[in-house]
Amino acid sequence: MRAALLALGLLAGCGAAGSGAPDVVVVVLDTLRIDRTTVFDPARDTTPFLAELAERSVVFDDAWSTSSWTAPAVASLFTGLYPSQHGVDVGIWLLRQLHASRPQLRLKQIPPELETLPELLRARGYVTFGIADNPNVSQAEGFSRGFDRFASADYRGGAEVNALLAEWAPSIRAAEPAFVYLHYMDAHWPYQAHPEHWRPPDDASERAQEIARYDAELRFLDALLREAFEQLALADDAIIVVASDHGEELYERGAAMEHRQHGFQLYDELARVLLMIRDPRGAPGGARSDRPASLVDVLPTLRQLVGAPADPRAAGRSLVAAWKPDGEPGAARALFAMRREVAGRDRRMRAVIRDGWKYIRTEPAAEGGGEVRQELYDLRSDRRERQDRCASEPARCAALHQQWLAFDRAAPRWQPEPATLEVSPAQAERLRALGYADDAADAP
Repeated sequence: MRAALLALGLLAGCGAAGSGAPDVVVVVLDTLRIDRTTVFDPARDTTPFLAELAERSVVFDDAWSTSSWTAPAVASLFTGLYPSQHGVDVGIWLLRQLHASRPQLRLKQIPPELETLPELLRARGYVTFGIADNPNVSQAEGFSRGFDRFASADYRGGAEVNALLAEWAPSIRAAEPAFVYLHYMDAHWPYQAHPEHWRPPDDASERAQEIARYDAELRFLDALLREAFEQLALADDAIIVVASDHGEELYERGAAMEHRQHGFQLYDELARVLLMIRDPRGAPGGARSDRPASLVDVLPTLRQLVGAPADPRAAGRSLVAAWKPDGEPGAARALFAMRREVAGRDRRMRAVIRDGWKYIRTEPAAEGGGEVRQELYDLRSDRRERQDRCASEPARCAALHQQWLAFDRAAPRWQPEPATLEVSPAQAERLRALGYADDAADAP
């Protein structure tokens, strides 16, 4: 194992022997679609480094996000709770004030009563480092809590993430032990056709060109990840988690603009995510698990791996049993995903995933009228969710809706901290370009 990891450039220095605790690295890959990766499609040449790392990890083939937006999803990873519980349900949005020279960002912060992942690890003696290239993962929203060193940017690119990581690397290697959080934004729109990673598609259509640019971003990102792990030079007992916060629509539902990026939807291409965990003390390399998993499971899993007591308030559960020889099979449970739209209205969408079925419920804004929409998909035979079964399976639809209502009634929840930030016109335009801003003057 050590020789193989040395070849990968994953070993050597940080968290030297004597500390007793393993280093922990969590990498979030923004907007990563699993079906475009080499991990899930070996015929693709997009992510060879991730595929190598997967051979030394447990890959969860049925992993789900808690949202199709970054802030709610990453807050779930940091807290082990769903967005309806931690309250960070929309992330940042731009509130344009008419005739104002400096628009404002309305924010929701992770509630201070909740212990986040970096807070947990710092309390257990870890020196904590975080670099995020998404403006949603920022100090203003509470994501910096618990980090000894933290930096956040607005899609400056993974090369800048790695440049800062190189500056911090001596301190990271000296830490006994270290926790490192890296959040890469390169797969996010707008996609760049990096010349060294560009593969021209046979189809000249704009759709094909855009997907080819997305794939070029994945190749570029994968090369950055290899470089980052070489810089970290992790010890051979390091725990590594690699996840995506959500996926990306690439015109699966039609040619209209609303069927690209990650809009108000919770279909498979957005809600299903990459999740792989390397636990060299117990996990078999190259293992695949079909156990349903969620981003809310990351914190409970890491709690167990570092010897911290379980948090009874967590909605997630530890996944360690998935790779322990004597691990108990996980009890059947429902997983949830949520999306809220606030651009001048307040629509809400919920997804319930259980026993190979997925139920999606869309509730229109109360003031705007409209009907509730329900959808039901058999994921075992209809992975891409093309055949709505709600009309032919009304009892199952109703049962899954009741599953959501039961969770919603019983789940503890916390009130997020409100915050407002002033941003310059240039910053506002940058956020619009990334799709994080709207022009609704009455957004809540």
